[in-house]
Amino acid sequence: MAQPAMKSGWPRCRKIVVPAFAQETYMQAIISHGGKGQIVVFNPGKFGSLAFAKLLAEAGRSDDFIIGETSSLIYAAKTKGLGHVNIKAVKSELPFAAMPSIKTATAHWTLTDLYLCDVQGQGGHRL
Repeated sequence: MAQPAMKSGWPRCRKIVVPAFAQETYMQAIISHGGKGQIVVFNPGKFGSLAFAKLLAEAGRSDDFIIGETSSLIYAAKTKGLGHVNIKAVKSELPFAAMPSIKTATAHWTLTDLYLCDVQGQGGHRL
C-alpha cells in the first residue's frame, strides 16, 4: 500500500501532548494517515519515540517520519480543576533529541520556529 506524501496543507510537525498511556492511539492514527516527511514529537516523551519507532517498523514505515522527544512539557503548569490549567511559567530550555539522530537539527529548527524556548539538541548541546 502506498503511503501518502506530505501535502502542502499538512502540518510539518505533529506534537503528541498526552499522557504516555494514551500515546498509542495517536501513534496508530499517524501511521495510518500521516504524511511522509512529517516530524512527530512526543512531549513529554516517556519513551514514546521508541514505541513509535517499533510500530512504524512493524507497519513498514520506518523511514517515513522524523521522531522527536522532549524530557518534559514546555510549560510549568498545574491543573486547577476540570478544564482549567494554571500556567506558572514557560521554560527557557528543553532537552530534545530526534530519531534518526542525523535529523535532530531539522527537527530542532522546525520546533524553534514554533516555540520561543531554546530547544536543546541531542547530547544537550545547542544547535
